[in-house]
Amino acid sequence: MKHIPDEVLDQLLEDCDKPEDILGANGLLASLQKSILERILEAELTDHLGYCKHEAAGRGKLDVHHRSALHVKHILLKPIHPRWRSILLR
Repeated sequence: MKHIPDEVLDQLLEDCDKPEDILGANGLLASLQKSILERILEAELTDHLGYCKHEAAGRGKLDVHHRSALHVKHILLKPIHPRWRSILLR
């Protein structure tokens, strides 16, 4: 694993005055974890789609909102069996 330079650690820790600032629910570790996971997920999505977010390669396709989950979803609805209808609609 790569070593994190002391200057970077000092910069990250400069606003941390108490343990909660590092270990709390909104602390440094939670923020780092969130940032790292978002970067990993973005890289996986980029690899899956074949282009980076906001890249021109993705424009002009039929489903332009597939990265933001704003695309149309088709749901197949089956009629509810009368026995289940009475249970569900109480």
